[in-house]
Amino acid sequence: MAYLAGPGARTSDKLDGFTPEQRVFLGWAQVWCENARPEAERLKAATNPHSSNKYRVNGPISNMPEFQKAFSCKANAPMVRGERLPSVVSVMGRVCGQVQVGSGGEREASGD
Repeated sequence: MAYLAGPGARTSDKLDGFTPEQRVFLGWAQVWCENARPEAERLKAATNPHSSNKYRVNGPISNMPEFQKAFSCKANAPMVRGERLPSVVSVMGRVCGQVQVGSGGEREASGD
């Protein structure tokens, strides 16, 4: 999404029929695009510690409200999860100390 904080955010022109937001997600998907036979997927699952490429794309994106908005997905669409996991940004904020969890479980902004 950093692309949209820079030059990509300055234009809403469609390119090849896609908005800048949609192109971000299409680029992400194309990076992991592959054709694999079922037996190759089974071997990969048994021997490779990394997720299958399909899940490297569909898993995180289905948690992102930005994806839902970019493609105007309905709430019950297959690529929209009803119960979303915490975003990478919120997790990194906690890890980097920008958000601290109080002793009672409440979130507090860091004083730094």
